[in-house]
Amino acid sequence: MNKAIPTLGFFDAITQAANNIVKFNGRARRSEYWWVKLMVILFGIFLTPVSGFILDLVTIPLTFRRLHDTGRSGWWWGAGALLKVGFIVFLVAEIIMVGIDVANSTFVGCGLPFVWTFLAKYTIWALLILAYNVMMLVFMCMDSEPYENEYGESPKYVDDDEEL
Repeated sequence: MNKAIPTLGFFDAITQAANNIVKFNGRARRSEYWWVKLMVILFGIFLTPVSGFILDLVTIPLTFRRLHDTGRSGWWWGAGALLKVGFIVFLVAEIIMVGIDVANSTFVGCGLPFVWTFLAKYTIWALLILAYNVMMLVFMCMDSEPYENEYGESPKYVDDDEEL
């Protein structure tokens, strides 16, 4: 059984992604993922950041399928979402607590130790998020598993005797 590698151009990738826009199961090739991400980035630059953000939300199922293509659970995306949401929640909660303390004139932490502690905490959060993003970049750049995995048949490697 020989494996052939069919090509997937820009329009084919966009069409395939659009046809599977809410499909979390299955697999997606690198080309499908990166062509769509390029389009989302360009829309975000040339239209508005809000439109880019909304389009980025629409690519969540595609990210799940891309992770499946490398043999990983789509919930790797969820781990990053939790990390980012946690960062925002803790930062906002800390800012609110400082605001309440200042309003009640009970804030005594306004010195260099407070600033260093604040910076250290959120630098660690930011480094964790950066490490996660680098790891996800590596995952998204990895080649497809050539054979069927628990998420389905490979969309990239097909039998020569099958129609491309």
